[in-house]
Amino acid sequence: MIFPKGVWKGLCETCLDSAQKTHLIVDKNQTSCRKGRCALCGDKTGVFPVELQIPDFSKGVVKKEVNVCNRCLKAVDEAYIGYKREQIEQKHAHH
Repeated sequence: MIFPKGVWKGLCETCLDSAQKTHLIVDKNQTSCRKGRCALCGDKTGVFPVELQIPDFSKGVVKKEVNVCNRCLKAVDEAYIGYKREQIEQKHAHH
Protein backbone atom coordinates (compact mmCIF):
# COMPACT_ATOMS: atom_id res chain seq x y z
CA MET A 1 0.00 0.00 0.00
CA ILE A 2 1.39 3.39 -0.96
CA PHE A 3 0.51 6.30 1.29
CA PRO A 4 -0.07 9.65 -0.45
CA LYS A 5 1.01 11.71 2.57
CA GLY A 6 4.02 11.36 4.85
CA VAL A 7 5.88 9.03 2.54
CA TRP A 8 8.85 10.08 0.50
CA LYS A 9 9.19 9.06 -3.14
CA GLY A 10 6.20 6.70 -2.98
CA LEU A 11 7.77 4.23 -0.56
CA CYS A 12 5.25 2.06 1.24
CA GLU A 13 5.29 1.92 5.04
CA THR A 14 7.40 -1.27 5.15
CA CYS A 15 10.06 0.13 2.82
CA LEU A 16 10.02 3.49 4.59
CA ASP A 17 10.68 1.63 7.88
CA SER A 18 13.55 -0.30 6.27
CA ALA A 19 15.18 2.82 4.83
CA GLN A 20 14.78 4.67 8.12
CA LYS A 21 16.47 1.81 10.01
CA THR A 22 19.38 1.99 7.56
CA HIS A 23 19.60 5.75 8.18
CA LEU A 24 19.79 5.18 11.95
CA ILE A 25 22.55 2.58 11.55
CA VAL A 26 24.54 4.79 9.18
CA ASP A 27 24.04 7.86 11.38
CA LYS A 28 25.01 6.06 14.62
CA ASN A 29 27.86 3.85 13.40
CA GLN A 30 29.20 5.91 10.50
CA THR A 31 29.07 2.73 8.40
CA SER A 32 31.32 2.99 5.37
CA CYS A 33 29.56 3.36 2.08
CA ARG A 34 30.30 1.96 -1.33
CA LYS A 35 30.29 3.83 -4.63
CA GLY A 36 27.19 3.44 -6.75
CA ARG A 37 24.05 5.07 -8.10
CA CYS A 38 21.28 6.01 -5.68
CA ALA A 39 18.01 4.22 -6.51
CA LEU A 40 15.98 7.26 -5.40
CA CYS A 41 17.77 10.34 -6.75
CA GLY A 42 20.03 8.75 -9.37
CA ASP A 43 23.24 10.43 -8.16
CA LYS A 44 26.52 8.54 -8.48
CA THR A 45 27.96 8.83 -4.98
CA GLY A 46 28.51 6.89 -1.79
CA VAL A 47 25.52 4.61 -1.20
CA PHE A 48 24.21 2.25 1.46
CA PRO A 49 22.17 -0.95 0.94
CA VAL A 50 18.46 -0.74 1.81
CA GLU A 51 16.08 -3.70 1.57
CA LEU A 52 12.86 -2.86 -0.26
CA GLN A 53 9.82 -5.04 -0.89
CA ILE A 54 8.59 -4.92 -4.47
CA PRO A 55 5.09 -6.17 -5.31
CA ASP A 56 5.08 -9.07 -7.75
CA PHE A 57 1.84 -10.56 -9.08
CA SER A 58 3.21 -14.10 -9.33
CA LYS A 59 5.25 -14.18 -6.10
CA GLY A 60 3.40 -11.64 -3.94
CA VAL A 61 6.43 -9.67 -2.74
CA VAL A 62 10.06 -9.78 -3.82
CA LYS A 63 12.70 -8.43 -1.44
CA LYS A 64 15.39 -6.47 -3.23
CA GLU A 65 18.44 -4.63 -1.91
CA VAL A 66 18.91 -1.22 -3.51
CA ASN A 67 21.52 1.50 -3.08
CA VAL A 68 20.46 4.75 -1.38
CA CYS A 69 22.72 7.76 -0.78
CA ASN A 70 23.09 9.48 2.58
CA ARG A 71 21.18 12.59 1.41
CA CYS A 72 18.15 10.48 0.45
CA LEU A 73 18.40 8.48 3.69
CA LYS A 74 18.19 11.78 5.60
CA ALA A 75 15.13 12.78 3.55
CA VAL A 76 13.56 9.37 4.22
CA ASP A 77 14.20 9.85 7.94
CA GLU A 78 12.39 13.22 7.86
CA ALA A 79 9.48 11.67 5.96
CA TYR A 80 9.37 8.77 8.43
CA ILE A 81 9.18 11.14 11.40
CA GLY A 82 6.47 13.20 9.66
CA TYR A 83 4.49 10.08 8.78
CA LYS A 84 4.62 8.73 12.35
CA ARG A 85 3.61 12.17 13.68
CA GLU A 86 0.61 12.15 11.30
CA GLN A 87 -0.42 8.72 12.55
CA ILE A 88 -0.31 9.87 16.18
CA GLU A 89 -2.27 13.05 15.40
CA GLN A 90 -4.94 11.07 13.54
CA LYS A 91 -5.23 8.63 16.43
CA HIS A 92 -5.72 11.49 18.90
CA ALA A 93 -8.24 13.21 16.61
CA HIS A 94 -10.47 10.11 16.65
CA HIS A 95 -10.67 10.00 20.46
